[in-house]
Amino acid sequence: MECKTEHFRHILLFYSRKGKNAAQAAKKLRDVYGEEALKERQCRNWFDKFRSGDFSQKDDQRSGRPEKLDDDQIKAMIESDSHVNVREIAVNLNGKTFNDDDAVKSHLVMFFADKDQTMYKWGIMMLPERWQKVIDQNGKYIIE
Repeated sequence: MECKTEHFRHILLFYSRKGKNAAQAAKKLRDVYGEEALKERQCRNWFDKFRSGDFSQKDDQRSGRPEKLDDDQIKAMIESDSHVNVREIAVNLNGKTFNDDDAVKSHLVMFFADKDQTMYKWGIMMLPERWQKVIDQNGKYIIE
């Protein structure tokens, strides 16, 4: 989809330079691409951007738009502390943006360092009881 979106933006720039307006460009796109075409409002936004002198074809970085974390980053978080639960990880990462892997690692190191050390002790103390529950349930892991 990204390739098609960029293609549409090149077409919009072409029509903008030809002196067409956003409504005309949107109609031309709809005539050729049907429902896949950009909406007229999107075309107007791009025409406004071109009129301001910005001819880049990429989306601007928006605040509040978190960078996607990949599975390796999440796995690293869990491996660094297996007692932390998924909800806690999600709450901690919500709205955060990271520029690179080192920033993620640094954030996670601080996250786990801020944890009360008694949490780790409690988790270890609970292991025999939890393993007994697994054994009693024929190997099914129980999450409370």
